[in-house]
Amino acid sequence: MEREFVFKYSTIYDKNWALALGKEYNRQENKQIVENFIEQLSKVWDPKEDEILDAIAFHSNLKWRNKKVKIYFVSNLKVTGFSDPLTIRISENKNRVVKTLIHEAVHEIFLQNEEELKQVYVALDNKFPDENIKTKVHVLVNAITEKVFGKLFGKEESEKIKAVERQFIGLKRAYDIIESIEIKDDVICSILDI
Repeated sequence: MEREFVFKYSTIYDKNWALALGKEYNRQENKQIVENFIEQLSKVWDPKEDEILDAIAFHSNLKWRNKKVKIYFVSNLKVTGFSDPLTIRISENKNRVVKTLIHEAVHEIFLQNEEELKQVYVALDNKFPDENIKTKVHVLVNAITEKVFGKLFGKEESEKIKAVERQFIGLKRAYDIIESIEIKDDVICSILDI
């Protein structure tokens, strides 16, 4: 199936995030900033999109079920991104944004395959009974993200961004677990021994 990630900007969405965070919002200024960002990010993302989405499908052993996925970019967000609706905060570090986008795209392919993953989540609970759900899910998400991002941008760049991500408790613990396991191409099977 031919698929595409569609980069979007919504003034009302961005404005509501700004207001929720107690920040000022200038419609024209924010729109120009985010749309310029999308244009610049597209130069990095577009040539690699098929390779990235194929690699996510390959390493997760899942299929992209939706032909188009909308990604909303905003200037105001407390976190770097989230998956539903797929939303990314802009940043000067384009590689960090690409890694965040890959990370959230892994969550997206999981959402598109919830039925297929039910037994995987049971296996996660059994393998890591003392970990919280955020850590359990991020063991899979982070391992797939690392495989994809590292292949495309190199281990050194991946390690730089990982150092920043380790500041978040759930992600730090997930990385600790990942680093103690030999991760093969089929990430889910190699983590869960299935």
